[in-house]
Amino acid sequence: MDTSNERVKEVALAVGAFAASYLLKRILEEGYERVYHEEPPNAIKDEEINWGKLLGWAIVSGVSAASLKILIKRYGAKKIRGIG
Repeated sequence: MDTSNERVKEVALAVGAFAASYLLKRILEEGYERVYHEEPPNAIKDEEINWGKLLGWAIVSGVSAASLKILIKRYGAKKIRGIG
């Protein structure tokens, strides 16, 4: 396969993974707002911090976005190289 063509596909894959993780983050934020009737604790505006909610949100949103990026990149890399 042409290396320049492969490089373009890899860049497109990285952009796609970033876009998908951004969309997932927005979906998680909307879900949080529906469940708790407040904004997710990603922009602390109050002096009083609920550490349980903050840590829970950081773990759920971070793990979800990172996992989605990894899955997309691994699946895409296999497709680019013709493995899968």
